[in-house]
Amino acid sequence: MRRKIYHPLADWLIKQFLRVLKKKIIKIRIVRKLRDPYTQCKVLGLCVKKDKSQEIYIYIEIQQKLSEKVLTAIHELGHATWWYASETEIRKFESLMWRYSSTKMKLKFLEALRKKTRLGRQPK
Repeated sequence: MRRKIYHPLADWLIKQFLRVLKKKIIKIRIVRKLRDPYTQCKVLGLCVKKDKSQEIYIYIEIQQKLSEKVLTAIHELGHATWWYASETEIRKFESLMWRYSSTKMKLKFLEALRKKTRLGRQPK
């Protein structure tokens, strides 16, 4: 049987994300039928920075499994952190975070998402 591996750096990064979520700089919204405002394509997640304020909004498609919503949130937090990183680099980050985070930190992150997430409207 394979033993689960986790790395303290992945747990530290999740702790930092939790601190950012508590400061309300990043707001998470759950949206039905989420579409990219520029291309009008369906997407699972979207990270949008508001021009006038420093707030960043993360939109997540409501019709996903819970684990997929958590992965999408990690993915979009990656975009919020490394704004100019390519999609490939963010996907690598997402998979590494998921693979190397401890179960305890994943559960803390999930609980924070449940508390901080609100229903929202499609971004314009």
